[in-house]
Amino acid sequence: MVVLPENGGYWVETGGDRNINELPQSISPCPDEAASIYRRYFLGKEHLNFYATDRELGPIVVSIKHEREEEEEMRILLRLKAVTTHHLIPLSGLKDSTNVSQIIKVVNPVITTDTFFPVISLEASELIVKYDEHVLVKSFKFGIMNQLPGQTTEEELFENDEISSNFEKFLELIGEKIKLTNHKGYRGGLDTLRGQTGEESVYTEFNGKEIMFHVSSLLPYTPSDPQQLQRKRHIGNDIVGIIFQEGNTPFTPDMITSHFLHAFIVIQPISVPGSKSVRYKVSVTARNDVPIFEPKLPSPPIFHGDDTFREFLLTKLINAEMACYKAEKFSLLELRTRGELLSSLVSDLSTKSTIFGGQPQEFPTTPTKETIPGSRFIDTVKKALAGNRKAKVEEEQKGKSLTPPVTRSSSLTGSGIVITNDLNKAVTPDLSRNSLPRDQKVQCNSSESLKENVLRMKESKDQLSWTKTSDSDSISETSFDVDIALGRGNPNFQLGTTSNCFSLMNNNEDSGNESLPFHDPSLVMSESCKMCNDVTLKYEEVTKEQMTLLREIQKLKCDKLELLRQNVACQKDMTVIRERENKAQKDLLTLTKELAHLRRILRQYESLPESSVGSAV
Repeated sequence: MVVLPENGGYWVETGGDRNINELPQSISPCPDEAASIYRRYFLGKEHLNFYATDRELGPIVVSIKHEREEEEEMRILLRLKAVTTHHLIPLSGLKDSTNVSQIIKVVNPVITTDTFFPVISLEASELIVKYDEHVLVKSFKFGIMNQLPGQTTEEELFENDEISSNFEKFLELIGEKIKLTNHKGYRGGLDTLRGQTGEESVYTEFNGKEIMFHVSSLLPYTPSDPQQLQRKRHIGNDIVGIIFQEGNTPFTPDMITSHFLHAFIVIQPISVPGSKSVRYKVSVTARNDVPIFEPKLPSPPIFHGDDTFREFLLTKLINAEMACYKAEKFSLLELRTRGELLSSLVSDLSTKSTIFGGQPQEFPTTPTKETIPGSRFIDTVKKALAGNRKAKVEEEQKGKSLTPPVTRSSSLTGSGIVITNDLNKAVTPDLSRNSLPRDQKVQCNSSESLKENVLRMKESKDQLSWTKTSDSDSISETSFDVDIALGRGNPNFQLGTTSNCFSLMNNNEDSGNESLPFHDPSLVMSESCKMCNDVTLKYEEVTKEQMTLLREIQKLKCDKLELLRQNVACQKDMTVIRERENKAQKDLLTLTKELAHLRRILRQYESLPESSVGSAV
């Protein structure tokens, strides 16, 4: 029945030591125990869920339940990227049952992380059970090809377009022939709307699972295509195939080229002399990296065509596909998919727990702060402003410590700004030389310029002139100490806000000593306003840059919407093109059939003798 390839790569099962009568009464596919543990023991019952991220093993989700039946035990369901394991540990065997990390390391010492976060969400159980049961497959598709005597190539197998009586009986045994049009169950990739994958197929339900068979002879046949890609497109993408062998020509597993087909079940009908019933001889072959799967073949591997054989065959097919998933090609893909799903589960549990617990959740924005152009400059300006503000507050507190307490009520009079103290007395500035500290002496280069300043201040009796002077003679000829300009050490100068910079006091009276240097308020205002102007300019630059970034973000959003609209339009166009292509293929298939029919008529006409042709004319 089966001949292994010369270069190897496959194993074959021809029959075990058991007799057909020794098979178990009830045969069912091997379930994935770990996938159903959470629903069976945890869901709807008191338990705890935790999640973590290990440096070596990646994301981890664990469920813990305290069992109190005969002996107090700890039931643990540990989910890793590679595998999900179920453990039941007596509490007496745990050194510390109050520490989650210590409990987990008992069942898996490879775990290095010590931090496990509790899951606090009403939706947690639903998410976890959905992840656990994603490996449970409830629908299967298997390919079926019949091998006629003398056929040894893939092209010959796919060329078979007729169904023999033995093949018809076998199909009726394993399933039900259905019309694909408007089929409501599992369709296995077949077209149930337009009939582009044939009109009929074989379908069945077994132990709560749906099975669709891709019967080669029922799939569309293309006379002009020697490879029959319409058929191979479905059967070549199946994982397990059935070879119905109508003859003694052996089947070789590498006869069919496919990246997905990993296992074959070869069935050969055996006629019993003097009996109308048909028996079936079974052989199994699979690739070397596919583990052996149950139920094992009896010895001899011959079955009667009854429900027992149907149950055995369908169970063998389902377990064959589950075993093929453990092959290297599929296991790597499953491992990657499982890791991505577990990472997504950890992320969802973390987000929902944070939201449910009322903690602030920082969602990523687009664009992020790191990706915004000029963000470092903005941060630098903010730090500079914060530093200046802090320095001003410290100077104000230092000035307060050197002066008597003064109320912050001020009044604007005709002679200037007067700040009153608690005794409601006007405080006048003492600008005599003796009142200044030694380290705050005024340096004068010209006494005449100072006299001019004094005269100018006397003339403005009704109004204090706050003027900005740039490159005037008074500034160029007279320089002030920085401490005097900032009002340090002088109780009559109070540090104000950034809007007015400094509050100056003037009682509009002559000091009586014109030779003493006098503080020019215009210079103080000029020096302080330079700092205000610098801050204002920086703030304006930051504001302009922020507005520019906001406009760019708005523009990007508009571009995104435009791209989405274009994407929708392209998808509609592609749908129309696909419909046209399908219609063209259908028309081409019809024309091909008509052409083949005409060719057959032509061959029949050419085979007629000339005498009969003449009489027909």
